Amino acid sequence: MHHRLICSLSSIAILASLLGSVSSVATLPVAVWGCLAVAVALIGIPHGGLDHWVGRRRLEPRFGRAWMPLFFAVYLFVSLCVVLGWVVLPRWTVLLFFMVSAWHFGREDHIPAFFSPTHDPMKRSVDRICKTVVATAIGGLVIWVPTIFRPEEMRMILAAILPSGSNLDAAEVVDRTYLLAWPMLVTSLMAMMLAAVKRGELAMALRNSIFIGLFAVTPIPISFGIYFCGWHSVLGIQSLRRETNLSATALVWRLLPLSIAALALIAGAAAFASRSGMNEVSLDARIAQALFIGLSAIAVPHLVLHAVLPPATILPPATILPPATILPPAAGLANGSLPPKVQSSSKTKVGYV
Repeated sequence: MHHRLICSLSSIAILASLLGSVSSVATLPVAVWGCLAVAVALIGIPHGGLDHWVGRRRLEPRFGRAWMPLFFAVYLFVSLCVVLGWVVLPRWTVLLFFMVSAWHFGREDHIPAFFSPTHDPMKRSVDRICKTVVATAIGGLVIWVPTIFRPEEMRMILAAILPSGSNLDAAEVVDRTYLLAWPMLVTSLMAMMLAAVKRGELAMALRNSIFIGLFAVTPIPISFGIYFCGWHSVLGIQSLRRETNLSATALVWRLLPLSIAALALIAGAAAFASRSGMNEVSLDARIAQALFIGLSAIAVPHLVLHAVLPPATILPPATILPPATILPPAAGLANGSLPPKVQSSSKTKVGYV
């Protein structure tokens, strides 16, 4: 259902762009930027709203009660480094953010293995490297395609959000990204064909093909909003619900605290950047600054955290199952007899050990 909805929405956006309804970022009204900000706040940010649970799962066994101050100190420190990077080293900050975001987005798609399962460490290493490159290529379509087909629009957006005192030419960033864009686009197309032919994943190939059309003909704020909020973030929230086994209401309450903190962090990052030499620009550009700089400030620590602890291994403390009952080795084994069956309650299932 989600796949069909996102493909339908993307197709409508493509058609609207081709008909000239929304053709350029320069003609987008402030309301579109406002809607994007609301969508990011309501859908985009909450998909990382359980990062503190992930941190607890990783740190509490080693640091005990000190996990919380340690987690938030490191999380905020990384966020601050990202914001400072936009001001001090904007060129490298943009390029690094592009790469790590592309890799993170690409992990959603099941990347086909290039070798059959093997115990050969060399083949396994090569396969891991190939899957990482392909994930970056496919996940970065939201970056590579606009760089190729809408370079002037990307330059305009970067010029609006980059610091004015950095002597950074936004066109240079686009040119450097362009050098990666074509090889990455070709790699993603080859991987999509391989997935469709080798594993029959036609849905993945169709969806990413529609995304390529969306990113090529639709203004970047709209295509990014559809992809990030409508696809990536919804997948993240669905994954969190499966992993935590929480009801929808309970999940919302669990996501709320860190989501509110993230919104405050975005506002603070935008305010800090604005007072640190950001361009004096219009309201829509100010919203763009808050979105991209603030979003990167919370995205990078989120990416780092999930790189260290893959989402599939995440379980909140409340869902950890109790250890299995272990019977003494000699219990009930005399004369070859089986141990007595342990009576189980309605909530616990215990069999034979």
